[in-house]
Amino acid sequence: MSAKNVTTPDEDEPSSSKMGSTEARKRLPKPQMLRANETDAYIGRRICERRLSLGLTQKELADKIGVTYQQVHKYERATNRITVGRLHTAADALDVTVLWFFEGLEEDSSNQDVPLRRRLSLEMMRNVAEIQNEEHLAALNNMVIALSRKTGSES
Repeated sequence: MSAKNVTTPDEDEPSSSKMGSTEARKRLPKPQMLRANETDAYIGRRICERRLSLGLTQKELADKIGVTYQQVHKYERATNRITVGRLHTAADALDVTVLWFFEGLEEDSSNQDVPLRRRLSLEMMRNVAEIQNEEHLAALNNMVIALSRKTGSES
């Protein structure tokens, strides 16, 4: 057998280093696109809930975790998945543990946005946090107490 008939693997099949990057990618199996699932949606709702309870805008949270406000919106709506590292950063920014985002996950079977009552309560908390006048806060508190007692006796 002559040396001409003997082939090495390098001569028989081109290595990825000899191929162009496009050709190398064509030979590799394509990874499946990972879409947000129910868990991602739940975590997104929890991010939104905590952000609203602290009175933060999406922009303010985005600045704290190093992303755009559009990205925060996508996390909250589960359009994009949030990485573990970014979730950890968000937990620090929102003053909760990472585990807090998963609390109640087993009980939550819906894939819907924050229920209206909860969203309105969180929005009200954010608005109340903006009130600087102590007398106004006291009056508002008394009104809420009176309304809750009246509503409680009606049901």
